[in-house]
Amino acid sequence: MRGQVLHVATRVLECLLALVIGYGCLWLILSSCKSLFSIMATGIAAQAPTATAVVPAQASASSYTGLLSVQFEVYGKVQKVFFRKYTQLTAQKQGLTGWVQNTQRSTVKGVIEGPAANITFMKQWLRTKGSPKSRIDRCEFRNERPVELRLYKTFAIKT
Repeated sequence: MRGQVLHVATRVLECLLALVIGYGCLWLILSSCKSLFSIMATGIAAQAPTATAVVPAQASASSYTGLLSVQFEVYGKVQKVFFRKYTQLTAQKQGLTGWVQNTQRSTVKGVIEGPAANITFMKQWLRTKGSPKSRIDRCEFRNERPVELRLYKTFAIKT
C-alpha cells in the first residue's frame, strides 16, 4: 500500500513538473494525468516510467525496444476507402505519432513513431488489415531507425 501511495505521489509531482515546463509538454501532462487517474480508479500501482536508453551503434532497429521511427507506403485499393482515417485511429490506439497522406500514385504514405512493440503491431496492421473496404497489395517500409525523442506530437492526416 505504501508503494502505491508513493507511486501516485510521484505521478502527481511529474504532472506538476510538466505543467511548470510549459505548453510544449501538454501531451506529457495529459498522458501522465490519465495514467494517474487510471491508477487511482483501479487501486493498482503501475510501474514507474523508465528513461529511454541510448541505442548502441551496432544494435539493429528490429531488435531495439525503445522509440522507433519508420516511413511507410501502402499499395493497392487504399484511397477513397477511409484508409487514412482507420490508420489514424489505429495509430492513436497504439500510442503512435506521425502522419498519413494520399499520394498522386494512388498509394498512401506516412511516418509512424513510438515504442518498438507498437510499431511492430502497426506495421503488421498496415501490411494485412487496413480499412474494411481497402485491398492491400503490398506495404513498403523505409528508414526504420531508433529515435530519442518524437518529432510529432499527434498522428495527423495530411491533405
